[in-house]
Amino acid sequence: MSNPPVTTATPIDPFLLDALFECYLDWKEGCFEVREAYARWRQGVFGDRTTAFAAGTAALDVEENASDGYAELVAAATHGAPPGGPFRRRATAAGGGG
Repeated sequence: MSNPPVTTATPIDPFLLDALFECYLDWKEGCFEVREAYARWRQGVFGDRTTAFAAGTAALDVEENASDGYAELVAAATHGAPPGGPFRRRATAAGGGG
């Protein structure tokens, strides 16, 4: 039985790492909002439940968008996004240096 090949760690663009962290936080915030919206829906009285359900659905949409963005960045990091690529431009435009 042979050992798997040894690989070296590939450095990750610091702007990509910052973008990953920001997207992760956005996703976690979305998860929190979904939990809060669900709790409000469960505690709502009959008339408020319709509004609470709509708010919960909206929170799920926001969370889904955040998770999709995070997944895309994880895929970019995993497959070796080019250094200084779109993440550098995004951070620079947002005032993050560059």
